[in-house]
Amino acid sequence: MGRRPRSAPTGQRIRPRSINTGSVDAGQQVSTLEPVPGGSIFRIGVIPPEDPNVPLAERERQMAKMFEQMNATHCRGNTSQHPGMHKTRTIDYVVLVSGKVTLMLNEGEVDLEPGDVVVQRGTDHAWLNKGKEPAVIAGVLIDAKEVR
Repeated sequence: MGRRPRSAPTGQRIRPRSINTGSVDAGQQVSTLEPVPGGSIFRIGVIPPEDPNVPLAERERQMAKMFEQMNATHCRGNTSQHPGMHKTRTIDYVVLVSGKVTLMLNEGEVDLEPGDVVVQRGTDHAWLNKGKEPAVIAGVLIDAKEVR
């Protein structure tokens, strides 16, 4: 992928003057899946191609570990459709930056190409990469009330 993405967080001093609070290697940050209550998170994610030779039980183990590392085991529900199925208490604005990815929903799939945008409204979903190259997505997750 070349250069690793970085974030450039900003803030304010006591007097309302904007400042750069420092550049951070986005790959080094500890991440949580959901933002804090009333908050938001900007995230860049790489979705590797799925390997059909990896047994389902191993994919389930890998996904469970990933969600645990993001303090998000509570976001996983029924994973019988796909080990990556999850639902967050957020509204997400996601753009596919590169590669190809499929958004899996409870009923149907949507194939996405670079530049496509998804507005994810707190529903069960999984991101699948059926191609041969990694896919890169960028998104803003905004805390919201749970959709029932």
